[in-house]
Amino acid sequence: MKYTLHTAKIADWEKSTKDPHNFWQKVAIRSHGVLTPANIASVIGGLLALYGLWIILDGETVKGLGFIAAGRIADVADGIIAERTKTKSPLGETIDATVDKIVIGATLLVLGAMELVPWLIIGIVALQNIANVIISVVAKLRDKTIHPSRLGKVSAAFSWVTIILYPLGQHLQEQAYYGIGRFLVVLSLASFVIYVVMGLQASLSYGLVIYKEPARRLYRLFR
Repeated sequence: MKYTLHTAKIADWEKSTKDPHNFWQKVAIRSHGVLTPANIASVIGGLLALYGLWIILDGETVKGLGFIAAGRIADVADGIIAERTKTKSPLGETIDATVDKIVIGATLLVLGAMELVPWLIIGIVALQNIANVIISVVAKLRDKTIHPSRLGKVSAAFSWVTIILYPLGQHLQEQAYYGIGRFLVVLSLASFVIYVVMGLQASLSYGLVIYKEPARRLYRLFR
């Protein structure tokens, strides 16, 4: 299945087309773009992840991680849903990004406070997300728009693999499942390395949207 980003410069139902609006587009128009299947998926995904964190705070680590994973799968699915229902919109993109930021912030805070994930990993993931927020704010101040890239989404997926598999692996080792537990921890660390590389590239690409012309001049200078 083709992976689709939940991004759009204008809403799908506002584009000129000979085809009549479908059912979901009509609902979106009547709700000013709020009620779309993709937006619902984004919100449900966020709520599942936050509920998972609540369960983790209550001591049920594995069950909580399962809810977080389910929530993140919903986040991946929202772009596909928006594409299939032809309801991509700038509002949907904003809702998706906002939910993502709330969930990652809450997850890092909870898992870090409970010492389920090393603070080094927590800190690097937090810094990369903060950097992206700052870049987006600066871009808006300069009348530029930054859309999530496929590279950025994939790097975020690797960060979630790290965040979910590390505490799961540690938990399994504590339950005497040493082999599979160590495997998951190693897999999570490998995922973290990939995330760092791809996340840095994604952040740099976002930054170039703001400083594209200075970057081009610098490139010509050193050619």
